[in-house]
Amino acid sequence: MSHSPPVPPANQSPYPLAEPAHDHHQAAVAQSVPTSNPSNIDPAADDRRVKIGIAAALGIGAIAALVAGIVASRQSHPAPKRKKANGRKKR
Repeated sequence: MSHSPPVPPANQSPYPLAEPAHDHHQAAVAQSVPTSNPSNIDPAADDRRVKIGIAAALGIGAIAALVAGIVASRQSHPAPKRKKANGRKKR
């Protein structure tokens, strides 16, 4: 469909369907947002963040493996069979 069908005035939404264009907004955003310069980033701080992230991932993985091992060990043992009180078989 190349166009929208006509809508009666009483049937139109009270809210706008599309936001009108803002020319002044583009200039304000361009002036207020500073550009980041990659040469200002400290390589040691970036390396430290990577090491902390790797250590956190390994720690969480170790905890998850420990919990999975505990849960699996509890579920793998069948319940012990109960012995009869007097040790004889029923006839």
